[in-house]
Amino acid sequence: MSGGAVMKLQAVCKYFPITRGLLRVKVGEVRAVDGVSLELRRGATLGVVGESGSGKTTLAKVAVRIYRPTSGRVWLGGQEIGALPVSQLLALRRRIQMVYQDPTSSLNPRHSLRRILEEPLVVHRLGGRRERERRVAEILERVELPADFRFRHPSHLSGGQRQRVAIARALILEPEVVVLDEPTSALDVSVQAKILALLRRLQQRTQAGYLFITHNLAVVSGMATHIVVMYLGQAVEYAPTAELFGRPRHPYTRALLSAIPVLTAEERGLIPEYRRLDGEIPSSACIPRGCRFHPRCPEAHACCSREVPPEVAVGPDHTVRCWLYAGGGDDR
Repeated sequence: MSGGAVMKLQAVCKYFPITRGLLRVKVGEVRAVDGVSLELRRGATLGVVGESGSGKTTLAKVAVRIYRPTSGRVWLGGQEIGALPVSQLLALRRRIQMVYQDPTSSLNPRHSLRRILEEPLVVHRLGGRRERERRVAEILERVELPADFRFRHPSHLSGGQRQRVAIARALILEPEVVVLDEPTSALDVSVQAKILALLRRLQQRTQAGYLFITHNLAVVSGMATHIVVMYLGQAVEYAPTAELFGRPRHPYTRALLSAIPVLTAEERGLIPEYRRLDGEIPSSACIPRGCRFHPRCPEAHACCSREVPPEVAVGPDHTVRCWLYAGGGDDR
């Protein structure tokens, strides 16, 4: 791994078999993630964006080893974790944590916040009772909740407060990487902004790497240093955030950007020309031949339906998987 990198995925694939009958005969497969490579640096945020069905959440679960990759390699620090046996996963969990989309379903409604936050420390055998109590009070303070909230249950909290608890539970183990799977999509806009600001402050303090999964480019624009755009299991564009917003190359990226809601003419000026995106993302069990985006692409050519486009460098730290650039011609 390169210097400063805390996590790296190399050509990672995750396929799920499709079976039929009593004998569970394999008749096909769902290619949820298909050859994705990325690198996350310490103290940085890497955004992963795309529509539902693009493979974002599956990629997140591979990164935290909820799923074992079908092929490819995953490193955390200098350790390859993609092939770790189940017996070694407990130690891994302390180093990488996940915050889920819906805190209502990810927090046990029968437990107090004290028990919810203390449980990771108990599982990993960290500290005695007084030390765990101290750490629970400290993490509540960091996520800006009163110390006496430790006696409450999740049902007595607002949506934003529950998500703060979910973030606190992830950070109490001081992980190297935090995977955030749509952490603000269940919240209203004003609460979203507060949670994003909190995450930035916590990252400055902990220097944890964030892998931020979202369908909303507007949400990740102020968080991520780099963005990966996924479509139907593949990374179709990767660039620094400012470069992606200022000079998007892939037609799919331009369509996603043009769909960002705006309120003023000034905001509209920051977004590329409107690109209508017709149709829905196909099933990962029935992937189109050639470029996966070509059935919906307004700029598709004949070769797009025949051949898979290679990944092409179009600038410093900026790659795109599109035939518009594979020949070195159209430099938009």
